[in-house]
Amino acid sequence: MRNNLGYTVSYANKMDLAKMTPKGGLSSTGYCLAQTPSVGAEYLVYAPNGGSFTVNLSATTRVLNVEWFDPSSGSTTSGGSVSGGSTQTFTPPFSGDAVLYLVDAAGHN
Repeated sequence: MRNNLGYTVSYANKMDLAKMTPKGGLSSTGYCLAQTPSVGAEYLVYAPNGGSFTVNLSATTRVLNVEWFDPSSGSTTSGGSVSGGSTQTFTPPFSGDAVLYLVDAAGHN
């Protein structure tokens, strides 16, 4: 329980949480917090069953940094970057539930 609260605080401090809103329709998982300006976009997606899923990134055409979080181990893994402008498919680099964090490579507003 304590670890999970710490993980939550870590992402709350990393993101501009005040600007994030639930936008489940942006991900095939149905679990997405996002702010979607054309500059400074951020997405936090939960995949409860792991496996491949999609995220609609059409709100921005900018490059987004990709970070994976493994809730079972507490570890984060860089996933490189992806270009916005369309719906993208993502596959976690580990099995089980996963969290995907996408952020404008230039930072959020």
